[in-house]
Amino acid sequence: MTALMTPLIKFSITILLILVLITNRYGIHFGQKPKLSYNGYLTPNFDPMILFAMPITALTDAFAPINQQLFPIKDTQRRWLAPVHGAVSSLWLASLVKSPVWDVAERLKVVVTRDQNQLNQIETELAFCGIDAYVFPDWETLTYDELSPHQDIVSERINLLTDMPSSGVMLISIQALMHRVAPPSWLIGQHFDLSVGDRFDINTQRELLAKAGYRAVENVFEPGEFAVRGSIIDIFAMAVSTALRSVR
Repeated sequence: MTALMTPLIKFSITILLILVLITNRYGIHFGQKPKLSYNGYLTPNFDPMILFAMPITALTDAFAPINQQLFPIKDTQRRWLAPVHGAVSSLWLASLVKSPVWDVAERLKVVVTRDQNQLNQIETELAFCGIDAYVFPDWETLTYDELSPHQDIVSERINLLTDMPSSGVMLISIQALMHRVAPPSWLIGQHFDLSVGDRFDINTQRELLAKAGYRAVENVFEPGEFAVRGSIIDIFAMAVSTALRSVR
């Protein structure tokens, strides 16, 4: 027993010394708010090790002084928040979701990323902060690719374009931003409404679906498909999770 206790005591002392060294180096104290320092670019000076000791709400609340200096922003003005490292930019975005300054929380925050990898990283970091960000997806096809974009991507884009959120955080890559999109007026003009209890002619409905770009199949599996079997018509509409069935 004595022979076993000696290595355990040495191991505990080693861990204790490491914690003391980290505390002296990074100044970590549980319950202490992180300190922010500013320069000409409003630099948030977060120590990376403080993430292990602070709750998310305390970290996002620490950006309040920066937000008060950044906002309001006029149309002809620009503000820079740099340099930022690691997840600091996502923490700042999370702070804007509930910031009372200049009604920022009630506005839509659009974040343009350099590529899809950075978008996925920011989306994951915001989810860690409890923020469910909107994502405007890229086509995920090459310029001269003969393949069409996946129907799920088309559905997500149409859903956002026809029902654009007015608040929250939206992520979009620079590649997706460079593509032209159809105006909302065109999208609205291409849609038709179906309600429970409506009566319609299947042949006329089939023509409307084909004109809108829907594919006729035997069984529907993904958005953009419809199937007609006698007096039954199944429609997998865009921007919905399940197919719809209409019976004449």
